[in-house]
Amino acid sequence: MSLAAFQEALARRVRSPAAAGGGDRGLAVTAAVRRSWCEARTAKAGAITLSLLPTEARRRLIAEWVDLGGGAGAFRNLEAEAFLDFVAPRLPDPSHVLTLCRLEQALARAAVAVDFGAPPLPRPGARVARGRWASLVRFGCEPVALIEAALGGPEPPPLEPRSRPVFVAPGIKGRLRPAIGPEAALWATLKEPQPWREAQRLCDLRALLAEGVVEAV
Repeated sequence: MSLAAFQEALARRVRSPAAAGGGDRGLAVTAAVRRSWCEARTAKAGAITLSLLPTEARRRLIAEWVDLGGGAGAFRNLEAEAFLDFVAPRLPDPSHVLTLCRLEQALARAAVAVDFGAPPLPRPGARVARGRWASLVRFGCEPVALIEAALGGPEPPPLEPRSRPVFVAPGIKGRLRPAIGPEAALWATLKEPQPWREAQRLCDLRALLAEGVVEAV
């Protein structure tokens, strides 16, 4: 057996659920350490979302994700986005915790664009689309109040009937800000790319382009 094949076989054994309870003490210790590491990485990946869940629900979600092979990704933002994609369908809708999950997903997506810079204005006849690293998250209460609650502050206020839209994009200072005036309406129209000239009538596309909220295609 080649060294590469041996290493791969050993890795499979360590990742196996049976490793922790097997007769090989060394392998069991290695598997337990690896699992603890994966669970800790997963908890950090969704820390804001998990903060509003009961302890048992947090543990269950983390354990299920690690059982599926999660928590071992080399790229933190990609790991976070994948974990939160797994969590989102398991949360009540609507709920504050689902909003926080969407927010963390959006922040992880925006963080991937580490080299983002404001692109030039588009050529004549271009179309406009949603930015590839941008998101719009709808809050069911004042966004600051919910974020403070997730960071250990007072309980969040009750869900409100109307939503408060917030943009998350790599070119926004702090990566998030409220969607102002007709910006949320524009975002809704961009499920499919639209002619730049027509979309420009709704709001200033140049500013949104510089923030990465939209892009020219």
